[in-house]
Amino acid sequence: MLNLFSRRPAQPSQPPQQQQVERIAITGMGLLCPVGGTAWGAALAMRKKISSFMEHETVLVADDRYGTVLRGATISRVPDEVIPRDLCGSDRAVALLSPAIRQCIVGFSSQLLKRAVWLLDDFSEPAAQDFRARLRGALPDLPIPEAVGDDLTAPAYPRCAFFERIIQAAERLRQGKEQLAIVGCADSHVTAPSLEELLYAGRLKDAANPEGILVGEAAGAILLETETHARQRNATILATIGSWGRGTEPNPWTGTKPSIARGITDAFLEAFESLDDKGESIGTVIADLNGERARALEWGLVEGRVFPPSERERALKHPADTLGDCGGAMGAAMMVDALAGFMLHHNAPRRVALSTSDEAGERRVIFLERGDRVERRPFMNGLRKELNMEKQPALPEEDT
Repeated sequence: MLNLFSRRPAQPSQPPQQQQVERIAITGMGLLCPVGGTAWGAALAMRKKISSFMEHETVLVADDRYGTVLRGATISRVPDEVIPRDLCGSDRAVALLSPAIRQCIVGFSSQLLKRAVWLLDDFSEPAAQDFRARLRGALPDLPIPEAVGDDLTAPAYPRCAFFERIIQAAERLRQGKEQLAIVGCADSHVTAPSLEELLYAGRLKDAANPEGILVGEAAGAILLETETHARQRNATILATIGSWGRGTEPNPWTGTKPSIARGITDAFLEAFESLDDKGESIGTVIADLNGERARALEWGLVEGRVFPPSERERALKHPADTLGDCGGAMGAAMMVDALAGFMLHHNAPRRVALSTSDEAGERRVIFLERGDRVERRPFMNGLRKELNMEKQPALPEEDT
């Protein structure tokens, strides 16, 4: 993966009496998914809604409303020449996450990476206890530690775990424990065991269940730094973490009572507390909506409840429509979609909100703020070179 950004002049730090809370910058991203082998390729596919759905070979679902005709379950899988279709569990997760990590840290020295905290998770089934050891074996040249401290154990709610890891990393960076963090995760619903579990739970979309999900897989990683550290090494800042919020729904979808959207409301309101305009500047919301009724109903409740009036209509995006539902990696795909939007669009909003909801009740919200403006001509030329693009129409965002 090429380094698409020109070096920026270092900026002097503020005098001590003027210093504020240290901002957390995002300076690298990586993603591997069925519609793109790199973060930029995937981001362009998501923006143009180019999907790659197919039928599974062995797991069958209803092809008519009565279930008398069957077809393969709809999946979105990384091409077989990239990852063999029979690779399952943590072996598949390692194959997905390894290239995403390399994209994320391109141009970074091993000495700097040794000082980073590595928060890497595998949410695939069956997950292996030795996932980190397997990943270290696949990336022997990277200083991935054998374990993470006891205060950063893996969250037990996969859907929100990637955002929770970002929040954990941001809190540690602000406390001065580290200056760098690599946050990554992988998940796949396209293997037969995972598909069968979803099928028996009645969650797969088919002719008899139009409110089910189409499944996918992905792995993503982002590089976080304190803004001071990023400026000292003249890095281009893709975005900064504006604020975040946590919440828990008292009536999870796995229970018998309907959701009242309290958890996601609390998460948004907590994130709003740190903003100067209570969210009016948020121009885009990226949510993990996937076609399931419970998510749609909950979002309908919270949308009118938490956002202040705005003259500009807020865009709502849900990448699962293009990638399929990537489970625990959905947050990584959403993050890459947001970061690429800042870089590709002339009129990108000042802030973007990202929201994830776990089936068991956890809710997480992160607000991103637009990062550095880059010189568009060299940036676009570098992007075309990386993606082997010849003509300008392949990048429609340039003339928006």
